[in-house]
Amino acid sequence: MRSPAVQWGAWNQYIYQDAAVAAFPTLTGRGETVAVIDTGIANVPSLKGKVVGGFNFISNNTNYTDTDGHGTSVAGVIAASAFTFQGRKYQGIAPGVKLVALKVDDGINDPTEVNIGRALQWILDNAAKYNIVSVNLSEGTGHFTNHNATSSYSLQLAQLVGRGIFVAAASGNDGLHDGIEYPAADPSVVSVGSTNLNDQISSFTDTGRNLDLLTPGEYVITPTIVNGRATFLNGTGTSYSAPMAAATAALIRQVSNTFSTRDILAIEQSTPFFDTDSVNSLSFARLDLFNALYVATHSISAAAKKRLF
Repeated sequence: MRSPAVQWGAWNQYIYQDAAVAAFPTLTGRGETVAVIDTGIANVPSLKGKVVGGFNFISNNTNYTDTDGHGTSVAGVIAASAFTFQGRKYQGIAPGVKLVALKVDDGINDPTEVNIGRALQWILDNAAKYNIVSVNLSEGTGHFTNHNATSSYSLQLAQLVGRGIFVAAASGNDGLHDGIEYPAADPSVVSVGSTNLNDQISSFTDTGRNLDLLTPGEYVITPTIVNGRATFLNGTGTSYSAPMAAATAALIRQVSNTFSTRDILAIEQSTPFFDTDSVNSLSFARLDLFNALYVATHSISAAAKKRLF
């Protein structure tokens, strides 16, 4: 007798990842690479073989192994192969992508502006080599009520977008309603906040007129490490929201490399779901992965569809 299928996890169902995988099985991000600027990436089972390069900007060497866990858990949201945890099925948004690990954070001190800029320059220098199409920055500081492009690395962010590379960053976890952290506040960056599984904006999420998108950021099951051992994290924070947008961008670029970063954001925002901040009365699009891929695939030519499917 055939065993019943394992049910998808709650956050995966919430963004209709189950429907997206069933309808678009070839859209895994294969052939694309996402850069993760964080604490590094550890060699956990569900990410085995996915990291193709990187650099440690703290120690100035190629040892980008994660000893904190944050970067690994962020990478897992992007690219983890399917795994089962407490009887439910999970996988990253784009399990076919490759990753580059750019370590700027030791898990103790905030990353320096200089090292983030160096990481962004590394991406510019190596984008063609690795086919980097998307960048995730689950890092942030400050509070900005408008778009701001005054940091020492604003130019690199603009250059990345000019080359068609999508950059997503976490909006911040201070629960403020009139602005977000930087680099999410940079005009070249897609700022991403968190919702819970009831389509309510998470109480900790920074919002404002410069917030672009919402994705789930509460109870996100993802691989991580604790004391050097592979395990799973029940993650909460906008750190886990941003990588969903970055990974979805890689799927959309797999559909067609002609999509600009502006196109990708518009596709991610093309959703029937909008959540309203009860404090500032602003409404924000909430990611629906199935709908995003449907819109992307129906925006390309019949010839391109034939090559893809």
